[in-house]
Amino acid sequence: MVVAAADETVVHDVELVPSGVKLVALPVFGGQIASIAADGRSGVFYALTSVIPQVFRTSDYGGTWTPVTLAVDDATHGLPGSNVGSKLTTSGWPGEVAVEVSGTVYYSTDFGVTWQAVAGSAAGGSGGPNAQRDLFWSHAGSTNILLHVQGTTTLRADMSAPTPTWSTQSPGYLAGDGDRMAVANGSDAGWVAVVRSTGDLALYDLAENPPATDLSAVTGLPAPATLVRLGGARHDGVPPDALLVYADSSGKQARMASKSGGTDFTTLSATTTVNGCGEQAGSIGAIAPVQAGQPHAGRSRCVS
Repeated sequence: MVVAAADETVVHDVELVPSGVKLVALPVFGGQIASIAADGRSGVFYALTSVIPQVFRTSDYGGTWTPVTLAVDDATHGLPGSNVGSKLTTSGWPGEVAVEVSGTVYYSTDFGVTWQAVAGSAAGGSGGPNAQRDLFWSHAGSTNILLHVQGTTTLRADMSAPTPTWSTQSPGYLAGDGDRMAVANGSDAGWVAVVRSTGDLALYDLAENPPATDLSAVTGLPAPATLVRLGGARHDGVPPDALLVYADSSGKQARMASKSGGTDFTTLSATTTVNGCGEQAGSIGAIAPVQAGQPHAGRSRCVS
């Protein structure tokens, strides 16, 4: 060590002695949340961030969060730290989660502890700047399919195969930039709901490739849709019982379709206006009815 004074320079030797104590990282992280996905196990959720680590996991309903494994910690089975993630999805099966990083989709079947890449590139696609670009995974019954939707291009991978590999589905589910889709598990199969730019609904069995049998005759949904959500009660052999559609550019309108165990939706709600909801709709967004007794009861509100 050298100490300089105004009139002289003093030199001292300093011995550094290791304490043997390792540095411990504090469980403090920062970054915007792009989307949230629920695991098939109760209490487990994944958050896609705008930073690296790209994905965080909670197993206590959001009480604490831990980053999933990165390549810096496990070069063979970790997520690469070269770029942030762009899409996140889960399959509904405990431990199964997938994320896209730099045009490659990585998947885990053990809650993000180890990761593998789906063979083939998921980069590119078709459609304009407003086209839907999304990642969907359905695992129900004998169906275990991962979809990568890039405008009118749909890639699919059989996740039950020893080496899941992308193949192009022809035709894709979306016919243009104004179409929007969602994928959900039924009790024994996966299902695809597509809302066309005309407001017409198409329903397909995910296992049918290429999709040819449209099970729906529903029309008059808000369009072009900003977001589509499929879910609700499940029964063997048919899609889930509820569909939600929101269209920002059509007066911020929301409408729900429902059924009770049949193939197609039989009941349509009134179209309601949801001010300020969905301009930047992601998988965090949802729409719920305002409870009786609250202002504007009978309409809807944005939930995030």
